[in-house]
Amino acid sequence: MMWTTPSAISAPASSTAAGRCTASGSAAAASRWKRPRTPRRPRTSRFWAGLAEDTLSWLSNGRELVFSDLSLGAPRRSYQQNQLRTIELSGSGSNLLADSRALITVKSPVTNPATCWTMEPAPEGATVICGTQYAVLTSGGTSAGCTDGGLEFTAYSVRTGRPVRVLYRYRGSCQLGFTQVLWAGASARYLIGALEFELPNPDGAKSQGGGKQVGLLGVISDGRLRPLRMAKALPASGYGSVAF
Repeated sequence: MMWTTPSAISAPASSTAAGRCTASGSAAAASRWKRPRTPRRPRTSRFWAGLAEDTLSWLSNGRELVFSDLSLGAPRRSYQQNQLRTIELSGSGSNLLADSRALITVKSPVTNPATCWTMEPAPEGATVICGTQYAVLTSGGTSAGCTDGGLEFTAYSVRTGRPVRVLYRYRGSCQLGFTQVLWAGASARYLIGALEFELPNPDGAKSQGGGKQVGLLGVISDGRLRPLRMAKALPASGYGSVAF
């Protein structure tokens, strides 16, 4: 499976972002959908400039593609709306939103900690894993706030739209950061996750960019994260972009 977005990155806000879905090893397009572009959320520092929030994943039936639709909503709202949608690749439509259906929708406060900053479905489509952010959209938080559920992975039920269990919670210190699901097994029993965070500034100031940038990447199960050895050439700010 290959997904490309020609000219989507450089297109102006009023243009349309196009996605082409093609079979691996074939140049023939399986289908094509379009949707209006939405403004990018503001960047908060160079460390977070490559922050990945979007989801593109298969369900285990091999027919449905899952993608995320994230909207900050109207100005002055204190939450973001994060939604996963599915689309049948056998369809012949051209409107990405009209031809797809919502799998789950979660409203998450922009303040800390966010309930559902990133989303990834388990293969069977009954469970969604949410990753959180801590103080990424503000001027930085506190180590106590980070330790108290700031960075975690939480399983949500698609049927109820509510959290069912915490899969892993980071208990160390940080002043800001986020978690990203890179791969999920059936029912979220096992997953591979990445954490990217910034340690508190040595002088105690609450500002981004002054603390050491740290990354963790590993297999998560039974509430534990077992780190995977990563190449030293890969910076901590790239852990959330690793693909499995």
